[in-house]
Amino acid sequence: MLIADTDTTMTSALVERLSKESGFKIVGTATDGAQAEMLLSSAKPDMVLMNLLLPHVDGFTLLKQIQCMKHPPVVICQSEFYSVASIEAVRRNGASYYIFKPIALSSIVNVLVEYAALLIDEEQMRQNRLELEDSDERMNRIRRILHDLGFSAKYSGSTYLAESVLLTQESPMALHNMSSGLYKTLSERLHVSPAAIEHSIRTAIAAADANQSLTQQIGAAPTNKACIQYILRMLNSQQ
Repeated sequence: MLIADTDTTMTSALVERLSKESGFKIVGTATDGAQAEMLLSSAKPDMVLMNLLLPHVDGFTLLKQIQCMKHPPVVICQSEFYSVASIEAVRRNGASYYIFKPIALSSIVNVLVEYAALLIDEEQMRQNRLELEDSDERMNRIRRILHDLGFSAKYSGSTYLAESVLLTQESPMALHNMSSGLYKTLSERLHVSPAAIEHSIRTAIAAADANQSLTQQIGAAPTNKACIQYILRMLNSQQ
């Protein structure tokens, strides 16, 4: 977080108070717009608390610059002067909140904590999306490998095998005990009995190895475990 305000007493008190709040890190403080401008570029804050009345570079100019940033921070503006027009202007220029001063320090902290929580939630959702996209891409690669090895999508075991490879890549220990590890976890995830998963994978492997092409590629009998390990090696070799 970056704080830009000419009121150094308030800034010092706020920095001390936020140091006790989980998740906050003050990356810089500025007493004028020029300093804030430099810190925005160098510190790249996630959140900015900024007085609109700053010397050298005013708050409205900074707001316009912030909105041109690749990853603009959340901006909360403060001002001793209240008007509907000023509120509309700061929101039009990307500010999330307008605080009219004077105001109790605890009230400012409450606003900052609320917006910080929203930022954290947003970041968590972004991470979840990235993980989902990564998982989808890896699954697509696994399916392409299975297709090239001769597995048919008409067998449910081919799907279970793909899920087994993905699960084993995420949790290698699942392969150490197939029954209580891999099949049990897949059973809970897919709502199919462990025995059905194990049997279906064997059936899909037998169909793919009808002319022993799979045996030749693996170099050994294509058991469920051997196939998963072989596909994992192929998957890792592509990375």
